Amino acid sequence: MILFKKFELIDDNLYQKLDKFILTNFDNSRLDTYEYVIYMTDDNSENIIGFVGLQTIDFNIIINQLCVSINHRNQGIATQLLEYIESQFKNFKYYLYIHNINNTKLYNYYNKRGFKELYRDNVKIKMIKS
Repeated sequence: MILFKKFELIDDNLYQKLDKFILTNFDNSRLDTYEYVIYMTDDNSENIIGFVGLQTIDFNIIINQLCVSINHRNQGIATQLLEYIESQFKNFKYYLYIHNINNTKLYNYYNKRGFKELYRDNVKIKMIKS
């Protein structure tokens, strides 16, 4: 099940669950910086299996920390989360950063989803989908 919440409406219990999930998949959590959070739970419980944080600026969406639990990867969850974003924010431009420039698998995944490279430096790649 995909759930969509404004950050300001997240209670302490959900905050702790999301923060723990993010920290399992990333070096740090920037949960406090997101305007919206979208997350997916498995069908049998309230276990979080996917997450993405969003920020909006005018008609631009910045996609942050898209992650899927290790036991649920390669099942289309990231694609479902991205499609959900596109269904909720039509007529927006979507931006994201890849912070490991050597992760060709992730780069190719986003490219197949319609994201194009805007620029790259020694640390990150910025991509856009209009």
